[in-house]
Amino acid sequence: MENISSQPTLPTIQNPKPIKLPKKIGPYKIESLYKKGGMSYLYLALHAETLKPLIIKVLLPKFIENKEMVSRFLKEAEIIGLSNHPNIIKLYGQGEWEEGLYIAMEFIQGVSLKQFISEKSLSLRKALEIILQVGYALFHLHSHGIIHRDLKPENILITESGDIKVIDFGIAQLNNETEERITVKRRFMGTPTYMSPEQKIDPKSVNFSSDIFSLGIIAYELIIGKLSHGIINLSLIPKHFRKILEKTLKIDPKDRYEKVVDLITDISEYLKKEDEKEDEQGEGLDIVYDAIKKREDSLIKTSYNFKNLSISVFKEDLINLNSVYLDFFSITENVLAVVFFKTVEKDIDSFLSLLNFQGFVKMLFKTKKITTSSELLNLLNTFIEKESFKGMISNVTFIDLEKDEVRYSCAKENFTYLYEDATNKLIKLTTDDIE
Repeated sequence: MENISSQPTLPTIQNPKPIKLPKKIGPYKIESLYKKGGMSYLYLALHAETLKPLIIKVLLPKFIENKEMVSRFLKEAEIIGLSNHPNIIKLYGQGEWEEGLYIAMEFIQGVSLKQFISEKSLSLRKALEIILQVGYALFHLHSHGIIHRDLKPENILITESGDIKVIDFGIAQLNNETEERITVKRRFMGTPTYMSPEQKIDPKSVNFSSDIFSLGIIAYELIIGKLSHGIINLSLIPKHFRKILEKTLKIDPKDRYEKVVDLITDISEYLKKEDEKEDEQGEGLDIVYDAIKKREDSLIKTSYNFKNLSISVFKEDLINLNSVYLDFFSITENVLAVVFFKTVEKDIDSFLSLLNFQGFVKMLFKTKKITTSSELLNLLNTFIEKESFKGMISNVTFIDLEKDEVRYSCAKENFTYLYEDATNKLIKLTTDDIE
């Protein structure tokens, strides 16, 4: 996951009417206004003893006399208190202060998933890893009988390290709770784009699969890399994952995933199969690499014994395609040919050309009786011109041994080599375009 510490995480609220900032709420020192919601203020605060940053949520003064709002506010604190999980915001305290009620919660350094989706592009794997984290949070909530009911990208934060935190339990409810607080006149609660069909019809009769539907919409948006605004086109989803997402978004709750653990299992199995495919592809590539490496090693002969001459070649052991072909051939009893061929580029085409050239040279010495250096040069030049080795440089160096004298010649380009003579003295010879 990319580091997102550069993203803005401090308050960006623009309020035309200045709000009087309280100095303290409960035991917490207030630093600034973090956000204003529909029924509450969020303040950035410091713990008096630990100096740890916190978020303090207070119910707006106008709702203090509203029993339904007060009940919901207290219920949110109760639900967060029940949810002790790494992917869920933590509760640090709650109570009353001079202007009403407050909840002290974990301050999360990060951005909302909505902002993240709008600004970032993720691979399918990264998107599913985020969905799994949200799924783990839902599994924890559901195992405690809690339905979030407002799961959406705004209520999911992604931290600097890529961890997920589910927040805002303002309309969450316990599964066995009869919510008489919601009146008939009150509009449905939640966010339409992410609400399940049954929640739109009756927000009081939702179950765990409603949260799963919301998670499916979020998964769709993460995968396609943009907000859906309620328009779903499953043909945009990778074919092999589409079936899982389709089941998550079924209109009828009976056809949908009943438990989030089943969705987690299917996603995990999908990722496992993808890993196995990558491993198989990796094994196939290893086989190809080994084959290439063997052929590559065959392009450079590292030693050769010729009468009183012992030659050793040293090469760097680099993991890349070789650009050099080097071999030694006896033309006569006293004449040694050092065939050296070098490419300009280090790519697969040049590598295959080297193998082609190597095959021709070996065939040449097996099928033709070459007695002079010029004869070998002519044959090689004819082959090079015929095969049109564009961008390649050929070097053919000869060592002519007669009566303990060493004479050498080179065709095209310079070539440096090491050899050890009968006296075991190491000598370095360099040619200078001698024809």
